[in-house]
Amino acid sequence: MAKKNDIKRKKDRKDYAKNEKAIESKQNTYKQDVVKTVSPLGLGAVAGIISYFINLEAHRDPLGIIVLVLFIYVHKFILPKFDIEPAGKDWAVISFLSFTTWYISWTFMLNA
Repeated sequence: MAKKNDIKRKKDRKDYAKNEKAIESKQNTYKQDVVKTVSPLGLGAVAGIISYFINLEAHRDPLGIIVLVLFIYVHKFILPKFDIEPAGKDWAVISFLSFTTWYISWTFMLNA
């Protein structure tokens, strides 16, 4: 009887350890996903504001797009600080979110 209880306790400890690792892994993934979402939104908005101030005279100057590309490239140096190594699909999402936020913020600034 005591042996069965010991076996059951060991199994419960292993299951608990597995659950702890799974929860920790999910939390880590969640934090990385939040960083991969928030950083393009913030940097895209900053890129839009900078594009506006660079192009005060000519609103169709391609320099604004160059600013956007540079801010997308900045992610290559920022994300490793958060232990994130983006893959191909991640770069597509980062670029799309940055572009969208850049476009919206620049449009708001032009219409203000």
